[in-house]
Amino acid sequence: MPSEVIIPGFVVIAVLLVVSVYAVSTLTSTISELASAVRAQGESVAKLYNRVEVLEVRVNGYDNVTSTLDLTILVENRGEDPIYLMDKCDLIVEYSSVDSKVVARRLRYGDEWSIEYVIIAGNFSVPFEERRFVGSGEVGAIRAVFSASDIDLGKPFKVVFVSHYGTRGSKWVFYSA
Repeated sequence: MPSEVIIPGFVVIAVLLVVSVYAVSTLTSTISELASAVRAQGESVAKLYNRVEVLEVRVNGYDNVTSTLDLTILVENRGEDPIYLMDKCDLIVEYSSVDSKVVARRLRYGDEWSIEYVIIAGNFSVPFEERRFVGSGEVGAIRAVFSASDIDLGKPFKVVFVSHYGTRGSKWVFYSA
């Protein structure tokens, strides 16, 4: 008689244990997927509220001997969060080469471009080394000096700035010497 109660009870307990393990694993995977969706939504919202605009690109000069192009680029932070991880930002120059190919060059921060100063308001600016970020509504003055031996300066070229938030701004430039 005891085996008639013990064996079915053991089977019921085993089934409940298997069902509970399955329920816990399903719940865990659902929570993980929900966390990933919330994280992705947060990144999308950050991109909406963190915008940059390339206001102006000035060509300071082109050295024919060293094939070096010297640019000053004004980038405004129109987002709510400051831009501060400059080594995670990208500065890209897209241009036509003399043999009519399109070249896209990602310039290296620190070597080929850097932020010289930040325009806080009107004509008031501070050196970038003093503050190390471009706040909301402020303008970063970028200096880019890089080799572009195959650039066709008779055609316009494009400067693209991408912040560490993933937002980007660009401007077409036409150089007339």
